[in-house]
Amino acid sequence: MSCLSRRAATLAVAPVVGMLLGACSGSGTAGRFDGPVTAVPPAARAEPVELSGRTLDSAMMDVAEFRGDVVVLNVWGSWCPPCRKEAPELERAYRSLRPRGVQFLGIDTRDNDAAANAFVARYGITYPSLVDDGTLLLAFRGAVPAAAVPTTIVLDRAGRVAARVVGGTDATTVEGLVSDVLTGKSEPGASQRGAPGSEGSPPSEGTL
Repeated sequence: MSCLSRRAATLAVAPVVGMLLGACSGSGTAGRFDGPVTAVPPAARAEPVELSGRTLDSAMMDVAEFRGDVVVLNVWGSWCPPCRKEAPELERAYRSLRPRGVQFLGIDTRDNDAAANAFVARYGITYPSLVDDGTLLLAFRGAVPAAAVPTTIVLDRAGRVAARVVGGTDATTVEGLVSDVLTGKSEPGASQRGAPGSEGSPPSEGTL
């Protein structure tokens, strides 16, 4: 299965091509993320994300329940190699950030429940995941390229997109982005790195 569509929607932030190439590539090593980071200053953030649906354990969940908390959303699929690589990293970040009141929620896309539940069990994922019925990603209004899997998004306490990684990520990256949102910083912290081969390059910023 092709991980990316060449017809992915154009975003308001650049460089779009670099973001798409970072997703579902299978490249990268532990401790380094594959995709570039986009951080959004508070004044440039769009409207709160509206997202609800059925979870893999058949519960109904609405991200609005988490308003007042910072939320990490991860778009994944059991068929995607970088998703398998980053899954333990995301769980590690969740365990680290949970005491600070940070919520995690997966969005399982283009998958089936049996394969997705096997993935969750294999990698010990303890936070819930919504099942994408083909419409959930529309809630991000262009913040997520149409076929970019994996993508990780950080929502601020008001439910607005505050940061994003298109492509695989790691615990250090997620923890750094969340810490910046918790403290109200508008730029990623020093723990953020550039994509492989460009370590230290600054992330882009823009309205999502």
